[in-house]
Amino acid sequence: MPLRVAADAIGYLPFSVMDAGASRLLLTDGATRKQVAFFLAVATFLVAGTLALIFVPSSFGMSSMMGSGPDLPLNVPGGGTAGYGHNPPGAPSPAPLASSSSTATSTPTSSSSESSTSAAPRPPQDRPAPRPPRPNPGPAGPPVPSDTTALRGELRRLVNDTRSANGCGALQVDPRLQNAAQQNSDEPAGLSPQDQANGAGFPGSTFDELTAKGQTAANQVLQTWLNSASDKRILVDCQYRFAGFGLGDGFRWTLLMAA
Repeated sequence: MPLRVAADAIGYLPFSVMDAGASRLLLTDGATRKQVAFFLAVATFLVAGTLALIFVPSSFGMSSMMGSGPDLPLNVPGGGTAGYGHNPPGAPSPAPLASSSSTATSTPTSSSSESSTSAAPRPPQDRPAPRPPRPNPGPAGPPVPSDTTALRGELRRLVNDTRSANGCGALQVDPRLQNAAQQNSDEPAGLSPQDQANGAGFPGSTFDELTAKGQTAANQVLQTWLNSASDKRILVDCQYRFAGFGLGDGFRWTLLMAA
């Protein structure tokens, strides 16, 4: 109520002042209407400004004058900060929000772990085992004399002596069987005794063969055959009458017999 009375009194004041001033100007200075209007406008502006300074700060708070802009932090006693009209002195400060930088940092970490997983080295592939070295064939043995006639003759003599001791006749050397036996000693073809003999031109169908390798003497060859029951049975078979004796490289011996 007192504020309303004061407002009415102050609202009436300008008109009284303006009336008094106008009357004074008209009576003392003889001013024109334009001068009176100017004076009234100035007086009105001054009165309105005075009223604004008196009533506006008391009717509206500081927050209304500052608007709805962002709260600005203020230093408060005891440390910390407070915004306008929000955090009073002594109130705990709100917990800071998680910064976006930490989230951004965790993303590259995850991507780098994925890239490291995808770039893991591949297991080595199975490779074929290296081939073992070839065995050394070793020396070919003592060389065979260029003329084997004496060695072959010695073997024929020992064989006939053995046959004679077992009641069989001596073997007669046939050139065709001799060629077949020598060819088998030089280059063994794996042919049967009959194929060898028939291929050399010797007719017939009853043939047999004895072979040996590595023995450098005729008596060693004979002893090898006698130590084998099957070879000895062939050697002393009395149905055979013709034979051929061969001796090739590596001391390969051949005895080809025909009935």
